[in-house]
Amino acid sequence: MADELVVRDVIKGKELYADPMRIALGDVELATDAIDQVAYFSEFHAGAASRLDRVTLWAGSQSLVINYVTRGRTAPMHPTVARIIPILETIVLPRIAAEMVGRIFAGEILNVGPLKVSREGLSGRPLLRTVTLPWEAIEGWTPRAGLIVFFRRDNSGKEISLDTRMSYTNAVVLPAVLTEMRSRLGLPA
Repeated sequence: MADELVVRDVIKGKELYADPMRIALGDVELATDAIDQVAYFSEFHAGAASRLDRVTLWAGSQSLVINYVTRGRTAPMHPTVARIIPILETIVLPRIAAEMVGRIFAGEILNVGPLKVSREGLSGRPLLRTVTLPWEAIEGWTPRAGLIVFFRRDNSGKEISLDTRMSYTNAVVLPAVLTEMRSRLGLPA
């Protein structure tokens, strides 16, 4: 196993261990293939002049929360969190995305934060009206100030977007859902 995919640290006296097979903090251990919900985000708290990095994982009714607070107005993401995220993005998120897409193709409409995720695309109410971004029309996504923003441009070039907070359960899976939906629908990547 490559060293870059093994993460070790101590948080408030509890040993943290993560690799492609499991993530453990203290007495709580989750197999990566059992993780069914994920949330992670990084926020700057101006009043406290600190940055909060949080990863929350669920496997059924069991959960594991990793929190780091880093002092400083320009603090980067905590290096341990920065090393855990690639494990999630390569091992966990694609599997959860495939499961979500399977549910969507079975006719389910999923709620992820304020967004509805269906076979037609993403929909939500950013202002007073419902906006739908069909899978074929979504031009891309970007992280922006703790949000994941999906967008397309109208005929005049104006951006039409929907967003959800990265801290909402499985919001960080949505970019992988977009990729999987486009693939299953035969759309270009």
